Amino acid sequence: PLVVSVGLVVRLFWADMSQRLVRLSFHYPSNWSFEGTVDLLWCDGSSERSYGKLQQGGQATRETYIGHRWCVREDASRELLLTIVVGQEDQLVTIGAEASLDPLRGALWQMGRAPREPLLKACGALLRLLQNIDRSPHEDKYRSVRAANPAVAATLDIPGALALLSSAGFEQEQEQEGGDSRLVLRPQRSLGPLQDALAQLRRLDALLRGLPPPQESLGSMQAAAAAASAAASSS
Repeated sequence: PLVVSVGLVVRLFWADMSQRLVRLSFHYPSNWSFEGTVDLLWCDGSSERSYGKLQQGGQATRETYIGHRWCVREDASRELLLTIVVGQEDQLVTIGAEASLDPLRGALWQMGRAPREPLLKACGALLRLLQNIDRSPHEDKYRSVRAANPAVAATLDIPGALALLSSAGFEQEQEQEGGDSRLVLRPQRSLGPLQDALAQLRRLDALLRGLPPPQESLGSMQAAAAAASAAASSS
């Protein structure tokens, strides 16, 4: 009888907790790597119901119940940016913070904080570098760049640019003692990570220019997010 009573108390406690309203606040920082507007969605099994849009730089609060699931999608592309299960206390979540789980998206998030004009130039320089390798993978001259080159140095001044090249497979090496530092993509490296980075740079370039993101970049984002999720689950 005692065990039954304790079990009943526990069930009643959790039933009461699940009916308690909490406040879930969303903050969407300004960032060029994501669309300007996102959709806040309450998830009911396999369906999603919109509870309003949120612009970059804004914050929104929704009252919800403990254990309910919410997600955030880009408004136009419908790319999933965030999923959260509501806890027992009021919460503030930053849309985009999960990008740090995936090195490529984390690098893009860092780059997206930069001012538009220098970021646009850096994006163009990175696109040329990666496109040359993708089109001519056996040309050694495209696989090595001098870090002190003015155009390269200006690009690397953008936070996240070096991390993006690292995620694409580039390594830093010193030519000789006291010599120039170079960024090198070794011939044995797979082009898969480089092509993912290239797809995401095309997406960033489109967003900077106010154009729709290319479909290939959305597929790359989804594949990278799935890989990051699988890695997080196995750790």
